[in-house]
Amino acid sequence: MVLSNTTIPSTSDAALIATLNNAAFQIIRYGSIFIFIFGTIGNTLNILVLSQSSFYSSSCAQLFLFASAMNLFAIISGLTSRMLAGWGADLTATNRFFCKLRGFTVNTARPVAIWYILFAMIDRWLLSSVKTERRQMSSVKNARRAMVISLIFATLYFSHVIYCQEPYQINSPQKCYGATLVCRYVTDLSFT
Repeated sequence: MVLSNTTIPSTSDAALIATLNNAAFQIIRYGSIFIFIFGTIGNTLNILVLSQSSFYSSSCAQLFLFASAMNLFAIISGLTSRMLAGWGADLTATNRFFCKLRGFTVNTARPVAIWYILFAMIDRWLLSSVKTERRQMSSVKNARRAMVISLIFATLYFSHVIYCQEPYQINSPQKCYGATLVCRYVTDLSFT
C-alpha cells in the first residue's frame, strides 16, 4: 500500500504556511498603519476644503463632504483596533462593549460613505440632464434628505451587529466576530 503525498503534510508545506501567515501578519501590521495615516490625512483635507462656505450651495460638495466624514469615522473606528491587534493590544478582542461598538460603527459607516458618493454621482447626472425637471431635483435639500434617510436605513439595517458581535471568538477571521454561524452569515451577507 502506497500513501500519496497529498495526505501527509510535509515540513516544506508547513514552512510555506508559516511563511505566508507571517507575511500576512506583517502586511496587516504595517499596511493598516499606512492606510490609517494616508486615509486620515486625505479625508481630513477633503473635509477642510469642502466645509468652506463657498461649497454650501452645492449638493454634490455636501455629499462628498459627508462621505469624507463617514470615511474618516470608519477609518478611525475600524483601523485603530486593527492596528492595535497587530501589536497585541486590541480592546475589541477582549472587551464586549468595544467589540460591539466597532462592529456596528464600521458596518454602518463604510456603506453609508459609499452611498453618499453614489448619491453625488446621481446628483451630477441629474444636474447634467437636458430635462428641466431632473435638473431641479439636484438640490442641497434633496441631498441632505437622501443622507439622513440612508443613515437611518443603515443604522436599522446593521443593528443586528450589536447583538451578534462578541469578543473571544475562535476559528474566525477576527477575535471580535459573529457569535454564531447564523450571525456571521447575516453580517457578511448584509455587508455585501
